[in-house]
Amino acid sequence: TTTPLPLRPHPPRSHLRRRTQAMSAVYSKLLATHPVATKAATAAALSGVGDLIAQGLMGRGGGFEPVSFSHQVLIGLLLKGPYFHYVFKFIEKLFARSDRGSVATVLKKMAVAQGVFSPVFLFMYLTV
Repeated sequence: TTTPLPLRPHPPRSHLRRRTQAMSAVYSKLLATHPVATKAATAAALSGVGDLIAQGLMGRGGGFEPVSFSHQVLIGLLLKGPYFHYVFKFIEKLFARSDRGSVATVLKKMAVAQGVFSPVFLFMYLTV
């Protein structure tokens, strides 16, 4: 008969957890020290990934469309990231005296963001 091998912790999973925590710490530090640039870079990356996914789902025979991709990355970098950084900073100041945790305050913030600032962003996005 053979004896089973002893179970050991799975190193790749714990390594991945440590790596993810380290990356999260670096990202948090960048948000604290360079908030606009970090949010702009994040928005650019997510906009680019979103465009790649959309291009793949559209299934057009032309393949990768670099103009569309670069357009979305630039919109994320120069418009989405900075715009929403300042929008949400303004909304926080607007409701600074309100109870932050209350449902009413959250709904008011959402109404202002969606009713005022999202239409402005949409106009800018569609005209760029």
